[in-house]
Amino acid sequence: MTKCVLVAGVVLALVLLARGWLAGTLPLTDTTEARYAEISRKMVETSDYVTPQDDYGVPFWAKPPLAMWASAGGIALLGATELAPRLPILLISAAFLALFFVSLEAEIGAGAAALGTVVLASSLLFFVSMAAVMTDMILAACVGAALLAFWARWRGAGPLAEAALYLALGLGLLAKGPVAAVLTLGPIALWSLALRRTGLVWRRFAWIKGAILALAVSLPWYVAAELRTPGFLKYFIVGEHLSRFLVPHWQGDLYGHPHNVAFGTIWIYLLVGLLPWSILLLPLPLTRRKAFRSRWAAHRELIVFGLCWAAVPLLLFSFAANIITPYALPAMPGAVAAFMAACGRPGEDRALRRLAWVGCACVLIPSVWLAARANRPEFATRFTQKHVIEAIHTRHPNGCAIRYWQDRYFSAEYYSGGAAGHVENPIALEHDVEGDEPLCVVVETARADSIPAGLARRLRETFRLGEFSVLEPLPKARARHYGASDDGASDESPGAEGGSGEGPSTDGASAAGPH
Repeated sequence: MTKCVLVAGVVLALVLLARGWLAGTLPLTDTTEARYAEISRKMVETSDYVTPQDDYGVPFWAKPPLAMWASAGGIALLGATELAPRLPILLISAAFLALFFVSLEAEIGAGAAALGTVVLASSLLFFVSMAAVMTDMILAACVGAALLAFWARWRGAGPLAEAALYLALGLGLLAKGPVAAVLTLGPIALWSLALRRTGLVWRRFAWIKGAILALAVSLPWYVAAELRTPGFLKYFIVGEHLSRFLVPHWQGDLYGHPHNVAFGTIWIYLLVGLLPWSILLLPLPLTRRKAFRSRWAAHRELIVFGLCWAAVPLLLFSFAANIITPYALPAMPGAVAAFMAACGRPGEDRALRRLAWVGCACVLIPSVWLAARANRPEFATRFTQKHVIEAIHTRHPNGCAIRYWQDRYFSAEYYSGGAAGHVENPIALEHDVEGDEPLCVVVETARADSIPAGLARRLRETFRLGEFSVLEPLPKARARHYGASDDGASDESPGAEGGSGEGPSTDGASAAGPH
């Protein structure tokens, strides 16, 4: 084993361990991660694996269920913890990295392949996505596995490689829908045209049988989903795949808000996603021009294939305004493969070994800093409701109803086991306040005055945590006393009784609440 492979293996192990540590340490964050984790938790709770649920009884039509099935498997095994929904995605990511290394090793040597795998794993976007509860990593892995299977078959592998191509394509359709077919077949078509291999590619592969196999994997769920909740296919195919990208300021999104960015922003997302390598490796094409010419002659087909792999998602989303950073993820393996085939060296490479350690440091140091801050409530409550829910459970060990005023937080639902809800109108909140069950109302402190005055007088702040206040109803008799005046005038206020401990203190934290 060369020094280059050994160093790369150690660095890769450290990167994966760091990501696994963060996966079990960082709370689930709103909105994306917590949303998909909560959908997965509901799958396990309700045993409904056909229709993902945005809320109990409310279908989630935005994405197919493959990533949610994976996370649900983790929750079924480990319970509703931080690690549970993330671990299956981390394992899938690690398996793809292994496949990426084996595929490149056969073409450009173990040293360059190992360093390329480190570059991919430690890139900012890939590192974050490796254990993030969302659909994009699963899509990138399916697309990447399909393209690597195509390449293996093209280079002489047996029919199992071709079967893997179609199987991965079918799984991609279950990961994020028809876009998987575009991201898989697009690079193959573009590469075939660029190198004038179209006829040969068509004859060498059983595309018709392959399409049947891919549809056999994915189509049953689509049929079942439409039968279970009619209207799914129209929203998902037309809305999520056409209107989202072609209709300016599309207002039909049921699950979020449009992200309007300038055309071509996807290229910036790729450069940012490849940090620190998009900076560290920038000089290599200039310093290795002679080596590039020799490697171009030896690996021209692979370099062009990697460039086509990266180019299709970039071109597809260049003229779309409603995109987010993870859309660049499917382009990253192709970009790294093309770069290593063009600039890497198959054997010893001291400069790249040093860069591998630098890249490792760029991952590990921020990871330690983030883990140190993540569980400090004043920092964490900006991104997750885990600590608020834990504080409520500490105060009410026998349970209570939890209502978020006017805002929905999926992390609150996840950490409360589905007990936390949200209310958006005073009538619903008044109904909860009038109930006999213990109640905690959570509101962003800066927006506490949005609660109508009549209701606010019947609530007291028991504690604050970070940017949020937790309110509880006053005892019924006192609530009637303080709510007697329609205009809110009263001789006393809820916090006026000295030493009672029932009103908020001057810093907003009740003496009775957890600190």
